[in-house]
Order: sequence, then C-alpha cells, then structure tokens
Amino acid sequence: TIVFNTGGGSPAQSIIMSEKITTYCKKHHLPLYTFAEDICASAGYWLLCIGDKVYADGSTLVGSIGAVSMKASFQKMLENNNFELRGWTTNEDSFMYNQDLTRDLSEKQRDVLKSLGKTVVEHFKKHVNQYRSSKFTVEESKREDVLFQGNIWVGREAKELGLIDEV
Repeated sequence: TIVFNTGGGSPAQSIIMSEKITTYCKKHHLPLYTFAEDICASAGYWLLCIGDKVYADGSTLVGSIGAVSMKASFQKMLENNNFELRGWTTNEDSFMYNQDLTRDLSEKQRDVLKSLGKTVVEHFKKHVNQYRSSKFTVEESKREDVLFQGNIWVGREAKELGLIDEV
C-alpha cells in the first residue's frame, strides 16, 4: 500500500514515480494498493490512480485532472520603486521559462505556455484513462465535461464517478 497526500506537483516527477512504482510491482508480482489521505489532486491524482485498488476517506479531496501554470510579475512594483534588473539571454523567449519576476509575458509567450499546458493535460487524461477508464461510471461521451475540467470531489463523490474504488 502506498499512501499519497498532496495537492499536486510536477507532472514529470509524477510520471517518473508512477513508472518506477508500477514497474517494481509488476517485476515482483505485487498488487498495488493506493490510498489518498487529506488530498490527492492534480499530480497527486496522477499517482493515486495507478493503484490496482484505489482508496480514500469519504472526506478526502480527489481529482483536479488538469494543469495549472502561473507566473507572477513584479514589473510594475519594481518600476515604481526605481529598481532595475539587468540580464541577458540569447533569445527573448528564454525568459518565459525561468522565474524572472521582472517581466510580463508577451501574448506569443502566453500562447506557447498555454499550448504546453494543453499537451500536459492530454497526457494526463491518457494516463488516467489507461488506469481508470474501465471503472468510470460516467459515459465516455460525457467524461471530458465531467471528469477532465480540473474539478475536485470528496471521496464519496469520487467513488460514485469511478475515480477511486473504495471509501
């Protein structure tokens, strides 16, 4: 049994961990039971759903099948306080991927990041469907609108939808 308790994290790390866990269990012919404590959302649900049997408490928060990306900007505050940060890059778009809080994103850069987010979400949905689609109680034609909009449910609701097996 593996216990998870997280509101999310890195998709890449979730992929790495889920592959290592499932590979180990298959190699050693072990069943995999996963349990959600307080919350298993986003990257946490990525991990939770790999279980042969998935458990949660009735009040556990489960789901958030989607992707979030944020970038704060302190550009105006810094300008108002006469603070200037100087740096260089070989490509203006390089600033888009780092934690530079002094620049706003251009429309082009926002579009690039949105596109990346959509790619991550499609991968996430494929992963969830790989492990849970046969257990979903929602008709396949309605899953996009019901399950894959980033919503979160309490354990009992998650069980009714087929996101988990037992409460």
